[in-house]
Amino acid sequence: GGYVRSPAIKDGVVYVGEYDGGLYAIDSQSGQLKWNFKRRAGSRDIAIKDGVVYFGSSDSFLYAIDSHSGQLKWKFRTEGMIDSSPAIKDGVVYVGSWDHLYAIDSQSGQLKWKFTEYDNGFYSPAIKDGVVYVGIDAVPDGLQLQKGEHGYLYAIDSQSGQSKWKFKPGLVLSFPTIKNGVVYVGTLPGSLQAIDSQSGQLKWKFEIQDPVVRSSPAIKDGVVYVGSDDGYLYAIE
Repeated sequence: GGYVRSPAIKDGVVYVGEYDGGLYAIDSQSGQLKWNFKRRAGSRDIAIKDGVVYFGSSDSFLYAIDSHSGQLKWKFRTEGMIDSSPAIKDGVVYVGSWDHLYAIDSQSGQLKWKFTEYDNGFYSPAIKDGVVYVGIDAVPDGLQLQKGEHGYLYAIDSQSGQSKWKFKPGLVLSFPTIKNGVVYVGTLPGSLQAIDSQSGQLKWKFEIQDPVVRSSPAIKDGVVYVGSDDGYLYAIE
């Protein structure tokens, strides 16, 4: 096998995907395998809601698996490899692939809408107050990514799939974090940025010497915590 993705734990079961193929459900107390959903394509990070495990794959499909039996409920094919984590809200699964951002009905697996303003890489979305926030690698065809200059953060209406605003912070490689009307993102090139969730305007920016901040910010008591590829954890007021 290959290396494993981030695990998720629900009701005494640990769910984890393998990069080279397979999704495993393991008893959290005994470590015994409950079931294994095998494929020839790599699994990405997962989300669990109402007894269903959702995950994307390098084969371009989003899978919905019954968490008790390990049986496939449905799968939805995107037009590009999925390397992001799904987000679920109000019966809709939002997932980015290397072509578009998709909104998919969590019960039927039917497409509700897809965001097609760009056909490049979409990262992991976050949802707050009816808005989907997602980083996009909007590299034009034939160009290579250079220091994140083609990275955008988009705010998209969760019902219509229409853009509300876009901001160019650099490449956002992880979940945005939304708190008290502010969207916090780590970027390439290395920075932590705070963006107004309504207007899309920059509130402040903290520069980090290392070129990449991959982690999602965490917030507690007015302090923003974020890890960087330079090996440091930063606490910023």
